[in-house]
Amino acid sequence: VLTIPEYREFLEKNPNLKSYVEEMEFSQAPNPFDFYYMEATQLLAEALERSTLGREEPSAALNAAAQKANALLDSVPRNQ
Repeated sequence: VLTIPEYREFLEKNPNLKSYVEEMEFSQAPNPFDFYYMEATQLLAEALERSTLGREEPSAALNAAAQKANALLDSVPRNQ
């Protein structure tokens, strides 16, 4: 990024941001813990869709999604 003339100009006008850009080379975001996040989110979204469209009672849809999500989370190994 530091080789792009327009961005260098931007940093000259905003010098307080320069240190962040310079550190990008050495930093990285930590890997998130997944633990079936996407699957659990999908279960919730499907439950909300079914209840919103009147295909299933909200409490039944959410309880079923919670049971499935909890089963996924229970399958994650725990540190003893």
